[in-house]
Amino acid sequence: MWRSRPGLSMCHVPESDLQPHTLIVYVNHAVGTALVHRLIGEGVVAVGSVDGAVQALHGPSRYEAVIACPYLAGDELETVLDACRARRPRPAVVQLTDIEGDRPGMNWLPGAQLSDRALERIVRALA
Repeated sequence: MWRSRPGLSMCHVPESDLQPHTLIVYVNHAVGTALVHRLIGEGVVAVGSVDGAVQALHGPSRYEAVIACPYLAGDELETVLDACRARRPRPAVVQLTDIEGDRPGMNWLPGAQLSDRALERIVRALA
């Protein structure tokens, strides 16, 4: 059953469906769109602004990974990290870095709890 979720740009799929569940947090629409294109075939992908993502993280949906746009300001990133730290189990957080070329750089932030299978799928899609 599909239903819209406030603050998110995509539909919610019940947790029993595809894995992994990834939330993309963006401030730059082009980066958000590019990340969706890379991850769209790798499980359930939701995308939202900082406020929408924080709302989603406080909700009942499961997210195994949160991908942070490289253009999040320091306070925006901290807001997202606080919401991630409050979740149980805590999702992995991948902070993308802006580097030259067509591939993003990645930093895994501390406290990540992610299955090996989910991690492999996400890293492969982002690489």
